[in-house]
Amino acid sequence: MIDAAHRARLVARFGADVAEPWLAALPVLVARLAAGWSLRVHDAVPAGGTSVVLRCTRADGARALLKLTPKPALAGPETDALRAWAPTGAVPAVLAADPAFDAVDFPELTHLPRVAAWREALALLLA
Repeated sequence: MIDAAHRARLVARFGADVAEPWLAALPVLVARLAAGWSLRVHDAVPAGGTSVVLRCTRADGARALLKLTPKPALAGPETDALRAWAPTGAVPAVLAADPAFDAVDFPELTHLPRVAAWREALALLLA
């Protein structure tokens, strides 16, 4: 599902005792989430030190990303932040989230948000 370099980053970040069992269970978890969220999984984004991000297609044909992390409580705050900033257009909308599995589904970014949107998001964060 992911390459050796990505696996090594996750093991270095979380330790083998956390990362290895999670990675072994990952295909079953991905299949469960994909079925529940009507996703067709394609390939992994070859980056990331705290998560696995998979390119997907939603049932309506829209491109999406499925992000999973082995560390409980990492996805929750990220999901909350994405939802809070979504009205600014500076971040992708959360399409689905499952805190029990630290999993988030959001649209695949095809462009960088405009600079003004980043300023708006920062102003909301600092408000």
